[in-house]
Amino acid sequence: MARGPGRGAVESRERKRLAFARGPWAKTHNDDPRVPPLTCPTCHAALSPTERYGTESIVCAQCRSIVGVAGGQVRLIGPQGDRARGLGESAPLPLGSRGRLRGKALEVTGVIVREEGDYRWHELALADENGDITWLWVDRGHFSLLACEGPHCVSMNDSREYVYGGHTLRLFGRGKADFVAAAGEFPFPIDPAEHPLITDYVAPPYVASFESKVWWVFEYVPVHEIVAAFGVECEAPSGVGCNQPAPYQRQRIALAVVTLAALVLAAVIHVAFGRNASDVPVVAATVDLRDPKNANPQSFGPFKLERRWNSLDVVVSSPVDNAWADLTLALVNEQTGRSYWTSHGVEFYRGWDSDGAWSEGSSSRSTLVRSIPAGTYTLLAHGETGTWSTGAPPHTAMVQIYDRPSPASNLLLAVGLILAIAGGYVWLGYRFEAARWEQSDFDPHKDNE
Repeated sequence: MARGPGRGAVESRERKRLAFARGPWAKTHNDDPRVPPLTCPTCHAALSPTERYGTESIVCAQCRSIVGVAGGQVRLIGPQGDRARGLGESAPLPLGSRGRLRGKALEVTGVIVREEGDYRWHELALADENGDITWLWVDRGHFSLLACEGPHCVSMNDSREYVYGGHTLRLFGRGKADFVAAAGEFPFPIDPAEHPLITDYVAPPYVASFESKVWWVFEYVPVHEIVAAFGVECEAPSGVGCNQPAPYQRQRIALAVVTLAALVLAAVIHVAFGRNASDVPVVAATVDLRDPKNANPQSFGPFKLERRWNSLDVVVSSPVDNAWADLTLALVNEQTGRSYWTSHGVEFYRGWDSDGAWSEGSSSRSTLVRSIPAGTYTLLAHGETGTWSTGAPPHTAMVQIYDRPSPASNLLLAVGLILAIAGGYVWLGYRFEAARWEQSDFDPHKDNE
């Protein structure tokens, strides 16, 4: 859940605004930028609240007690004990860290830890050069910077949905926040006993929290931007932040355009490769099979293939009857000398048995040979024959080669691959959103019970 520092911070900010209206802070007390020396009510260690921050509560660096500051006086708000030990140093950004984030010079002046059940988060107070305080909310290593604070930051549209900056907010979580520990100084009185009800709404990169009648809107800041701004090492974020922008979401339009363009390109290529296809064979050859064992390969052609890549339909036929004929064929490119080999055979058998007449095989067979490059070719053919029962070997075989368009299976394969890539991208986006909403009691991916 995103958490603002609560009602006290809003009231303190209003008091600070009224004080500035009366006159500059530098003229209260004296010219020293710090208030007169104060001591901790518990351990009497020196306290040095920074006047320009409008400090109203400070944590003693020695005993870690929370001390209220007002009118040059101090009061004990409450001890913390070991809960706050080392908090200033172990926070996601240690106290005193300085950097320039999104155009503002900032210094970490306070750290608050709050929790709801076993869920715990950090709230970091940062002061700019004018002493104004802004906030970083840190959830499992995910950083979000305060973008807006006040009762009217979020509006409601005609559909009674909350809206911020044109983004429709969705209910994400609701619960009570418990104070755990604090370190540093703050421009409002910390109340450890406060357990405010907080309702969170998300519309990445924003998360809006409604607490004590005030909206706190935070904008997601990638951890690499925090590291670059403050020059510190940060732990890698765990899981998906509730307001972390989905990289797949930002690229949906680009993905749709690329997918559509790829589909159109695949169709254009398919049509282009089908151009110039004809039902007239580019070569028709009759292979002599009368003495196949002693015959040399027979040559036919030349013939020319025009397209850059060609799909050839090789049709072999022979008047086989209780016989078979096998042909070994080679397409030889006359320019390069490269050969493309293939084997084709036909067989046909028939007879009688106890069930009557039967037959098996065919006297014709067609095979598709793909990816033959453009060029001038010669067909070399060599055949073998054999018989069964009372059959006679065939004397000839016919070879016809047709230049066919690219088969539809190529287009279907390309379309399937394109859609698979796009579908995988969509699935990754779905899994990202599912991981985000796993943290919510209002997960839209789960069946309503």
